[in-house]
Amino acid sequence: MKTILLKGASRLNSLRPVPGKAPAKVAFPVMEGLLFRKPADILYLQAEGNYTSIWFKDGSRTLLSQNLRHTERLLHGRAEFVRVHRSHTVNLTCLERYVRGRNAYVVLDNGQEIPVAQARRSEFWQTLRDYFSVE
Repeated sequence: MKTILLKGASRLNSLRPVPGKAPAKVAFPVMEGLLFRKPADILYLQAEGNYTSIWFKDGSRTLLSQNLRHTERLLHGRAEFVRVHRSHTVNLTCLERYVRGRNAYVVLDNGQEIPVAQARRSEFWQTLRDYFSVE
């Protein structure tokens, strides 16, 4: 009996994600079970109290019963997701424009405007420069 448990445990360990290599899809816990989506399909995340809305490129939206920080952790620290505001995390690959100024914001591929918090602007600008190799 022990050998069966050990074989099963080693198989489970071999299925776990390799550190530094993110899985192709992310499992989001929803009311019905799990929703599997590619991170590239996500436009942005929006905090709604202790809930998080995930907005997808196809126009659909999913509500998770977990806060934004926990939802960001599900994305395994992917570099393309950046928190720009207390209540918004955007996918850098979906940016169309960044408008600087007193009321800075980003425009996504679908035309949605997301505010960039003043406290996060310099860090966000540095992230854009690093990610897109902007001088």
